[in-house]
Amino acid sequence: MTKKLLYIEFFCHICEKGGFTKKQHLNRHYCIVERMPLSPSLRGRPYYNIPIDCTITTDQKNAHVIKYACPCCHVLSEDKANLARHVETHRFKQKADAFIEEGTEDYYIDESDKDSDPELNDYVDFNNMAASADDDSDVKPEESIPSDNRASVVEPILSSELPATITPLVGTNRENRTEQQAILHACQKQAHEENERNKTIFIVDTLSLRPFAILDQKGNEENALAHEDVIKRLASNHSSVQPIVPMKRSYQQENSSIDSTLCAKCILKTHIDLEKLLATSPYGLLLSQRKYKLLTDEMCEMMNQDWRHNAQVKYFTAAILAGSILLNTRKSEAIMINTVELYGRTKIVDGHREPFGNQKDGVHTTSLPPPLKTVHLDVWPVCLSRNDGPKLVIGTQVSNALITSSIRLDKNLPPSVGGITTNFHLTFSDSFASKIFVDVESATAAKTIISDPTRTCVSNTGILSHQLRQIRTRFDMSSTYTLARASGPLTKNHTCHPYTIFTLIDCDRGRSPCAALFDAVANEVLKNGNKANLMKHVVLSCYETATGQVKEVLESILTLYNQDDKLPILFNIVLNKKLEILANLLMPSIVSCNASVARQIKSAFEYLN
Repeated sequence: MTKKLLYIEFFCHICEKGGFTKKQHLNRHYCIVERMPLSPSLRGRPYYNIPIDCTITTDQKNAHVIKYACPCCHVLSEDKANLARHVETHRFKQKADAFIEEGTEDYYIDESDKDSDPELNDYVDFNNMAASADDDSDVKPEESIPSDNRASVVEPILSSELPATITPLVGTNRENRTEQQAILHACQKQAHEENERNKTIFIVDTLSLRPFAILDQKGNEENALAHEDVIKRLASNHSSVQPIVPMKRSYQQENSSIDSTLCAKCILKTHIDLEKLLATSPYGLLLSQRKYKLLTDEMCEMMNQDWRHNAQVKYFTAAILAGSILLNTRKSEAIMINTVELYGRTKIVDGHREPFGNQKDGVHTTSLPPPLKTVHLDVWPVCLSRNDGPKLVIGTQVSNALITSSIRLDKNLPPSVGGITTNFHLTFSDSFASKIFVDVESATAAKTIISDPTRTCVSNTGILSHQLRQIRTRFDMSSTYTLARASGPLTKNHTCHPYTIFTLIDCDRGRSPCAALFDAVANEVLKNGNKANLMKHVVLSCYETATGQVKEVLESILTLYNQDDKLPILFNIVLNKKLEILANLLMPSIVSCNASVARQIKSAFEYLN
């Protein structure tokens, strides 16, 4: 009997990195890079329970079967999801044991492997920072679990109090220096005359240098100067290096005395999680002009109210998320949510609700918040894999918000426009470490919405059809025409809105003959509701310029007219089937037009910055 070749993969379930050649190397990665020390429960040479019809191979390309090895024990998992659950079980158990024993075990690393495998060379500097001063061969956890009878024995995977990328400094209440104070401290010019200090700041600005802070374990700050790109690299690799957020300086401040410019009370207070982003973002100057606040539990509670009894909640949720910042604190990645569309959870409130329940190979993955402690109460940012690509969604118990336009804030990348998000990805662990910061201007607008139970749209100003969502089905249902799409303050201009089948007619390059048809359908329903009709002359106008399959579908719609020159739009199943075919035929045009929207958003951010 020919045996199958089995390859044992050493794989990190957090960052999804593979290719480790030994279990010790994977353990080292967990400890130093992921800051998650795992104590092996079994010592010595690993013994794996191999199926009788398999034999181990070191060649992954020719392997018939791939299994994933646990870094703590000798268990092999069938897939990555089972491995993640298994490793987290070990982690919870070790935390519980450490809590009971009021300490943690030393984490063993075999130093003899350092030089034998080149993949460990990248970790040398990190090892010097994390290793114990008493014994270089052991790497110990940086934080121990406190011995408190009120504390939970089993803690969540990621704390919602502090991001995983920021190490808290204990025992200091010092205010960090402002940008100009840091420049003067780095050059040792604090005690000099005002003219000398102004000259120093001018020279530093001319050389395109920026100050940054270096903090010791007690929170004492020293300052140095470097180019912005150098600071970004240092801050991303060393938690002790903190960028300094540039101050907002008006013309009067530029020409006033240095003492008044250094007043800390004049600086906008920035959340600690946003400080590094604002200091290193290519759009830092633009972001520093706006105010952001962390999504509160009160806001989350309002976002989770029943749509059937509080219809304005859908508009409130769209408004408060538009223009917000979604920050993955574990990877220091962030996007601004430019445009978001709201969908209900059940078909009673929304015909386009997110699918759930059984499917062919299992069950649908949804954006429903998990029954675990999360950063935001019942608000869950997540990436969902779909047939047409990954969708970035913020789920609540009553709705899911599809992000249809976003731009990366931590690096210079093209914006993502459309239902598929290409510039930002969240793993399951990333979702636990992601925080939402709402724009204060959007939050103020949302506050007026939630207090108005008669609300029927997100905004009473602007082009109303631009608040319609991008859909391709169920044109005979009234919920299809819900005005539950919102754009942020920086992208409220209609040229920065993603195109839909209802707004494709507004595209200057649009030449689709049936774009006018959907424009007429949308505006007729918004104006007349259940009495909306599709006039025959609108279809005839589109038919005259149409070709190919579009012309055939329009011709079949014309056969639906009898002596009357109008067709009811809502509750018309036959007409809906024709419109669904046309909607799918319009998708290439929408994708092409959205490419121009992405360029417009990029240009707007660069101009405003």
